[in-house]
Amino acid sequence: MKVIISVGDIIFKIINFPLNKAYAAVIIYAKDNMAGWGDRLKKLILIMALLCIASLGLNAAEAQRTNSAADIASKAPTQTAAQAGTALYSYASNLSSTTVNFISTASLFNIGSYFAAETTKFTTPKAGWKLNRVEIIGWDGYNGTAASAPAQQIIAMEIRDKDLNLLYRFNDIQWPYTNFVLNITRPMPISIDLPSIPVSGDFYICFYDRGAVLVGTEVGNATGNSYFYDAVSREIIPAVLPTNDNQTVSVNWIMRAYGQ
Repeated sequence: MKVIISVGDIIFKIINFPLNKAYAAVIIYAKDNMAGWGDRLKKLILIMALLCIASLGLNAAEAQRTNSAADIASKAPTQTAAQAGTALYSYASNLSSTTVNFISTASLFNIGSYFAAETTKFTTPKAGWKLNRVEIIGWDGYNGTAASAPAQQIIAMEIRDKDLNLLYRFNDIQWPYTNFVLNITRPMPISIDLPSIPVSGDFYICFYDRGAVLVGTEVGNATGNSYFYDAVSREIIPAVLPTNDNQTVSVNWIMRAYGQ
């Protein structure tokens, strides 16, 4: 199976061998057209790719793991859906009939992933709305074996307003929110409860997986609201993947925002 992932003008072609073999190779291509390479995120990606080409394949096989959304396990959050309030969705399709791909920024940017976040734009349904929970479909790699037990790593999430000004920042190890501690071997909703955060109009949820979590991704049916956020330059770029016929397809990071 071959999957090509593109960020700006850099294309990462990830070649996955049969699943019973732990082999993966990553080939990096740069497009001939170098116009527009001035933006800082593209420079960051290129520098990290060139410095770390040998290790970019580390999570390649896991980063392309796919599951039917029907197989994604449920985790009971500390709030019920009714308590959490109105749900906003980053996707428009019925996930029960969608194949979900799982991608980590670490497999794309390597050490640069510390500053790169899967980001989704939401719009409040009414004035005075407050965000109190975020759910992200994810998987920490745990499959029930001792060898797959993940090391503790720090994940982060930010809430930003329409101008990308910081409203709230969350940092913690991934264990309390993901599969391993809960002994769940399938992808599941990662639920993060928040204090009631006032948001108005458009706002952004930025999730820094940092290689600790693979984030559920819907390829196609894009809403146009999913991005990568560069914490260094404070810029966003659309989250797009190229296809094998040299076209591009936008993706949705699978997130839900709850509030009242």
